[in-house]
Amino acid sequence: DIDRKNAQTAEILKKQGAQLIEFEKLYKEEQVLRKRYFNTIE
Repeated sequence: DIDRKNAQTAEILKKQGAQLIEFEKLYKEEQVLRKRYFNTIE
């Protein structure tokens, strides 16, 4: 039962890690677009 719980925890952490990477990627892209947009205005 402990093994199963550990496996579930590992799976959850793996998913969260993947989501975090995806989120950081989107955040960086947004920063780039924001700068580009800002430069266009000026």
